[in-house]
Amino acid sequence: MERNTKVVVLTGPTNSGKTITLKKLREHLMQCEGYVCLSHKEFGGRDNHADFFDLLQNKAGKLVCIMSEGDYQSDLRGGEWFVKKDVCDVYVCACTDYFTKDL
Repeated sequence: MERNTKVVVLTGPTNSGKTITLKKLREHLMQCEGYVCLSHKEFGGRDNHADFFDLLQNKAGKLVCIMSEGDYQSDLRGGEWFVKKDVCDVYVCACTDYFTKDL
């Protein structure tokens, strides 16, 4: 199945609210758009500041990957596998703004 993954990158300085914004996006997709979480992993940080990776799917089979860890360029580039392999329909990630020139 060819998906032609769309990529959305949320950028900003460290501790500017990127992870919180992506968590709110996840909540909206699950509560209002009918997505279910197929995979969830939290790492680093604590409480509401922990980075996370989620794979969400709706009833029509649309897959959305959300990855908040992007303070290190290697972490952000680790997510490119989802795009290259066309695994999901939408890949949403966050990264600190000093990496945007290399994207």
